[in-house]
Amino acid sequence: MTRLLFHKLGNTLVPVDDQGWALMSRLKHRQEVTVEVVRARNGRQHRLFWALVGIVYENQTKYATRQQVADAIKCAIGYCDEIEGYKGAVIQRPRSIAFANMKQDEFTEFLDKAIQFVCGRIIPFTEGDLRSELEQMVGIAA
Repeated sequence: MTRLLFHKLGNTLVPVDDQGWALMSRLKHRQEVTVEVVRARNGRQHRLFWALVGIVYENQTKYATRQQVADAIKCAIGYCDEIEGYKGAVIQRPRSIAFANMKQDEFTEFLDKAIQFVCGRIIPFTEGDLRSELEQMVGIAA
């Protein structure tokens, strides 16, 4: 299956590249097709998460790497799998947030939970103030 990128224009989906337009030109007028709508991941949101991780990392001494901070946040908000380890101990394994492993709607919810967790348990910011700070850090301030 070929994946093509479209954007919404009014009530119509419009191709964003030549490959999409080529497909559209091969379809007959009013020909029905099946479409699976999957929102493209937002790279800016991904950068917001890693900026959040950076803020937490810079203001703590428990974790040696940013990845460890990211994994701790994932587990704290329940974005992990629990597996039974040696002698019955429960081990939490953080899930991947790679673009291929997580759809946009799921990532939006994940990021919201991560920000809520950090504001509620780690950094005494309001969610709005923290979001503004993160947006400035990654250059997407409104």
